[in-house]
Amino acid sequence: MTKIIPIIVVILYCCSLGLMLAQEEEGDREESQPRQSSPGGFSQTRQRQEQATFLSGRVMYADGSPSDLSATVELWCNGQVKQQVNTLNGAFSLTLGVGGLMGGGMTSDASIGPTGNLGVVNPTQNYSGGSGGGLGGPQIGGSNRMDLSGCELKANQIGFQSEGMTLAFRRPMDDPDVGILLLYKAGSITGTVTSVTSMSAPKKARKAYKKALKQVQRKKPKYEKAELELEKALGFYPEYSEAWNLLGKVRLQLQNEEGARQAFESAAADDPNYLAPHMSIMELDWRQKNWNQVSMRSTKVIGLHPYQWRAHFYHGFASVQLGQFEQAAESLGTVRKSYKADEYPYVSYLLGLMLADKGKFNEAAVELKHFMDMNPDAPESDRIKGLLKSWGEMGLLNIMQEK
Repeated sequence: MTKIIPIIVVILYCCSLGLMLAQEEEGDREESQPRQSSPGGFSQTRQRQEQATFLSGRVMYADGSPSDLSATVELWCNGQVKQQVNTLNGAFSLTLGVGGLMGGGMTSDASIGPTGNLGVVNPTQNYSGGSGGGLGGPQIGGSNRMDLSGCELKANQIGFQSEGMTLAFRRPMDDPDVGILLLYKAGSITGTVTSVTSMSAPKKARKAYKKALKQVQRKKPKYEKAELELEKALGFYPEYSEAWNLLGKVRLQLQNEEGARQAFESAAADDPNYLAPHMSIMELDWRQKNWNQVSMRSTKVIGLHPYQWRAHFYHGFASVQLGQFEQAAESLGTVRKSYKADEYPYVSYLLGLMLADKGKFNEAAVELKHFMDMNPDAPESDRIKGLLKSWGEMGLLNIMQEK
């Protein structure tokens, strides 16, 4: 009997120890689970912040002056307004996420599927769309990557409007700054940054297009696969202008310039107001020094969008090459007056050459010197120095000497 008692004690001790360990393990599992006790609990707020994707930027007038009145910035997805926010001193900020403090209940990471809800975290925003998701709003993948390829930002103010700023895939840790939305006089722009044909694209075509877009946006793009997906999309929907335009860009990367031009032409034909293919064709003609075509295409772009400064510059440059100096001076002068003037230093170079052709050497020298100040290592520097020196030796200059 005395031998049995120690054995019983050992057995009871082991059972007690096992029960304690099981309880501790259960407690650890409970602590590891997100707390669901209250809608505004700490773990939910933290999780929501981890899932949030931020967008911020500024609104300005097209002439470069800041927007002194409050403007409204809208997030459009597939033809519907999903969020609105008013600017403060020209700045805006939007927060996109799953659920959201004003957008509904909490959704855990594990439940984020191929589509998600568009939530509003910033309490100054207005929610204008219900649940979002699907074809009506951004889609969120399992890696917290938000698909905004069907979305764009627009700003508006009484008497003014902006063009759309297209968005793509974004992650929570991406730089939130999307840049500047420019306000133009209402009705002055008929060109669009997205194609209206995309809204009629069938589901299979959109799916193939998005697959192609993902291939292009990889760290190491797979253009051959993207080309196949785009051709598949166009097989489902031949009038898909955005697919044609992307196909043109992909073919350029594959060194198929002729095929790229055909794709861009198809995009422009299916949606004449879609700006992107016109810009791409203009770039191709520029590359090939086809100045007549550059002049005509840039004129087309300017008609669709009077504030496309690159089109004005290309038109001015082509006009110089064609000997149409009055048209060149007008186009280059438009660029000079824009807030983007510093991005086009060759305006000074071209204006200088035209002024010299008219015998206005002092004014020409000022423009050429300004060009060299902005581009001290430009290939044209030696030629400019030679011109300034010869003009000085001939007594044509009285305000500037070559250094």
